[in-house]
Amino acid sequence: MSIRTLKELAYTYFKNMGYSIQFNVSLPGKIQKCNYKYDMVCTDSKDNKIGIIIKDWGRSIGINAIRHFHEQVVNSNMTEGVLIGRYFSGYAKNFSKDYYNIKTLSRNELIYHLGI
Repeated sequence: MSIRTLKELAYTYFKNMGYSIQFNVSLPGKIQKCNYKYDMVCTDSKDNKIGIIIKDWGRSIGINAIRHFHEQVVNSNMTEGVLIGRYFSGYAKNFSKDYYNIKTLSRNELIYHLGI
């Protein structure tokens, strides 16, 4: 069976790295009185939590999505955040890494890392 969806690719990627994975997690915000939703939350053996959002858009993901996601990661006490999508603008990828320490993974990067 071939892996096709971004969610399947992301699950396989993080499972292979040894994380325990929860799906469709909703966490309360520490500043704003709202719940933040994650497609996946991965936890390592030291209880570090990685919040993951998957945006399967037909267009590239830009800087505004990075900014909103960074706010969500900070306000929900995640150790790290990973935004997964089909495509990212070059500026958004650089900005996420240089200013917000948000990791971005495209579909092609997941496929490459999985060796598919």
